[in-house]
Amino acid sequence: MRHNTTILSVLLCAAGLSARAADPSEFSRMKELAPPAGTEGRSIAAAVLDPELYAASRDDLGDLRVFRAGTAVPHITERVTESRPRTVREIQSARRFSFREDAGNRIEVVFELLGDNPRADGLEILTPLRDYERTLRVSTSADGAAWSALLPEAQLFDYTRYMDVAQREAAFPAPATTRFVKLEIFRADDAKTAPILELTREFRQGKAESEIQKTTVETRPFRMDDVRFWKNRTVDEFKADVKRDYPAAGFTVTRNPKEKTTIIEVKTRREPLTALRLATDSMNFRRAVTVQIRRAPGGEEDWAPTAGDEWRTIAAGAVSDLSFRTVHRSSLTVAFPETRAAGYRLVIHDGDNPPLTITGVSGSGNVYRAVFLAESATPHVLYYGAPSMQPPEYDAAAVLGQLRQDFQPAVWTAGPEKANPGCTPRSGGGKWHAFFAKKLVFGGIIALVVLALGWALVRAVRHAESATPGEGT
Repeated sequence: MRHNTTILSVLLCAAGLSARAADPSEFSRMKELAPPAGTEGRSIAAAVLDPELYAASRDDLGDLRVFRAGTAVPHITERVTESRPRTVREIQSARRFSFREDAGNRIEVVFELLGDNPRADGLEILTPLRDYERTLRVSTSADGAAWSALLPEAQLFDYTRYMDVAQREAAFPAPATTRFVKLEIFRADDAKTAPILELTREFRQGKAESEIQKTTVETRPFRMDDVRFWKNRTVDEFKADVKRDYPAAGFTVTRNPKEKTTIIEVKTRREPLTALRLATDSMNFRRAVTVQIRRAPGGEEDWAPTAGDEWRTIAAGAVSDLSFRTVHRSSLTVAFPETRAAGYRLVIHDGDNPPLTITGVSGSGNVYRAVFLAESATPHVLYYGAPSMQPPEYDAAAVLGQLRQDFQPAVWTAGPEKANPGCTPRSGGGKWHAFFAKKLVFGGIIALVVLALGWALVRAVRHAESATPGEGT
């Protein structure tokens, strides 16, 4: 019984080490929280986390605490979301009413929208053609006689010969609610040069005297297999993550001619990023991009770079720009799963193309906040910066979940970051400490238990050996 008590004491001591309540002196950073003007009494408060806090906190935000008068206040850390309407497309039935071709290389097609309450928010033209440009005009009429312009000019194009870019749809600036819709296609026929040249040579007395090259020019009508009208319908709202911009703390650009790549290393403040966006002066391109984060030789990520670093790919995408005549399209953002890394590497695969001129890099990502029950008359302080601190176990989620059905959180403002003057950490801080804490704490607890069990077993064996026959045990 005495041995069991000893073992139980060791286990309780180990449990006490892991479940020990946090103290303000264990955190290296702090921010004072201020309620909004006019707040009185108790309320549900929400403090939005900022880049300063992300830079000095654990990846799981487990070292975040809210204190009031020196006592920790239960809180929950949540990702901020908002309700957004979701729009879906539905097909608006239509039939071709008339077709006309005039001498100005223009075709005119009139459609009748079917149904009791016809409405079209846009159209799509299905065509087998590639490498073309056309101008579209859309007009509407209630009786098919008097017409008013709905979409004065829109460009339809396919630039497959340059890149995978096409525009076969046209969204209307306002819904078409009349019965008749007229489409006018300008330059209905175009000329395309055949890729094969015809070569003719004339010979006299066995010698070539002339050579004629003929190029075949093909006239292509703008064939439309179908025209589909659509209408938008708003369905139930859905919860979407709120995004905000997080400027990069710095970036460098390196060319790698041998690999035909451009490498951009981006420094951040470990914000919860979900995308990186490039700024460039280059035009008319489409490049594959790989997003990577640093992995140190020991397996840990985001440490200071060394010669032995490896990189782990977290996403792949593409960036592109199309600036041609009246068409201007740009897609310079690469998305990836939420990641908190101190640095990223973007590898742009240039191929044989000239490198892009990179003028800037910025990030965007999710927004988090700490939600807690506050007392406006008492100062509240947000503490963080304790790498070995384990996440708390609060029942705040259940309590606040009930209250938030009737009350919305008031947004409290976090002040500038300050060094905690009363900070006396229990042991060395930094990422090295976090690494060893994760690897050794529970191993140490297990070792203590094993030693205690071994010691108890030895005591029991010695006691049995020293017992005389007839003695009780």
